[in-house]
Amino acid sequence: MSDKTDHTPQPPKHTSATDGAPKDREGMEFSDAISSNGITYQVGVKVLDAGDSPASASATTHVDIESEPHPSDDASHTVRAFRLGDSDWVPVEWPIETRHVYTPPDVFAETHIRFYTTKHDRYAWIYPYEVQVSTARPGKYMFRDAEGDEYSLHVTGATYFLGPNVVNLFHYNSKQPEIRAVRYQVFETDYADLLTDSAEMRY
Repeated sequence: MSDKTDHTPQPPKHTSATDGAPKDREGMEFSDAISSNGITYQVGVKVLDAGDSPASASATTHVDIESEPHPSDDASHTVRAFRLGDSDWVPVEWPIETRHVYTPPDVFAETHIRFYTTKHDRYAWIYPYEVQVSTARPGKYMFRDAEGDEYSLHVTGATYFLGPNVVNLFHYNSKQPEIRAVRYQVFETDYADLLTDSAEMRY
């Protein structure tokens, strides 16, 4: 992977792109990052509203929660084969649709992603696509879209103290935005050192 994707979020840069963000992104702060293809995208953190949280799905009707089926033996073999052939990338099929989807057990075991949400905002012409993930472990989370471009999120674990409704996310633009593979890596830097850093540790 290109070194360009190794990005630890910095305090947000206020530009015309962020100042003109859609209403559902107002009050949120993002940092710029560079994809493996050299394309700018934005990373950030969001606290889900009670009605948007999977934890409250049983009490709501407007949130579509989908559980992926338990993987078959063939599916598990596919995951392992993909890992052996492509540097620990786990194959997934994440179409762009507004719903929370829990990852199946084998994908969770490899990626530590509890659930994900993919969205398209037709009013956000710069970064119209969004991926949200709820994670179970600090580390570097990487995502490859159907175009082959790669994006990363650095999750330090500091936001875990805010509760289970916190998700890490990125906004991006792509001709083929569907996510086709996910990869997890532990931090090379000592985790304790990461937590002592200042503004960089908000994500």
